[in-house]
Amino acid sequence: MSNPWEKLTPLTQNRVKNIHQHVIHWVADANNRVGLMIQCKESSFTEDHLIKLKGIQVELDKTSSPNKLILILNDKSDLEIFEVLCKDLISVAAANENDQDMISKMAQRLLRWKKLLQQDLKNSFSPQKQMGLFGELTFIQTVLKDKIGLEESIKNWNGPKFEKQDFVLENSAAEVKTYKTSNEKVVEISSKEQLYTPKENLFLAAFSLSENRAGYTVKDLVNDISENAKDPLIQELFMNKIEAYGFFPELVKEPLISFIVDDSTYYKIESEFPRIIPGDLSQGIQRLKYTIDLTSCNAFEVEKEEMEF
Repeated sequence: MSNPWEKLTPLTQNRVKNIHQHVIHWVADANNRVGLMIQCKESSFTEDHLIKLKGIQVELDKTSSPNKLILILNDKSDLEIFEVLCKDLISVAAANENDQDMISKMAQRLLRWKKLLQQDLKNSFSPQKQMGLFGELTFIQTVLKDKIGLEESIKNWNGPKFEKQDFVLENSAAEVKTYKTSNEKVVEISSKEQLYTPKENLFLAAFSLSENRAGYTVKDLVNDISENAKDPLIQELFMNKIEAYGFFPELVKEPLISFIVDDSTYYKIESEFPRIIPGDLSQGIQRLKYTIDLTSCNAFEVEKEEMEF
């Protein structure tokens, strides 16, 4: 697969196309290490941009005015992720024509990449994890935001903490499950507390998913929710929770699965609902998992509009 540096030789450079408001080059240093060089039209970068990035040398070239920010990759085995990083920084430059705006945004992106590069880049976001996150984000989009607003939905989302329920509000809680449409209508309960709460209401939402190229990926849902969360602080909170879930959009290597929701069912968890709760267990039992056949739970099914939060 080609990359922007493949035709460069030591101490050569190639300007990035279609960026006119700033000067950006793909570069190779004297040791043929590849990198990116960024220069504003008038303003200079500061020491704040000298952020330590794992596996990457970040420096300021002060031999010209304005100065240049240079990133050099230490090990070409990390070329794939370095190219993603560089293209991300280029997109920041393209979106911010004003020098000061670009300089500020660039520092923010470098800080984010410092965090990203500390992750285990070998871990993949499994299909099972994709289904779980897809379900919880679908619940935010199709149920909760219409009842309490997007901001409160994000604040009350506990799924990334892997606590008792995915959503815990003042008087209600909700657990979200997904299952493949091609399989039985069965969901897995992962703890004795998951279908138990002292709160007034507890709901179970179940989404039947199938893979379909016309559908949406978890990244699509993440982008949509982030864009609709207008408050920057709420956007930051949301992305922190997404990362706590183990999903880092910039680091995804394999193609994500596109899902469609074939069916949505909602249940109010009442005393006769088939479940195991802490009081049912003998002392000493700490962890358990079990499955529920939802076809036997029709008596507890409620409409989305009946769910009170």
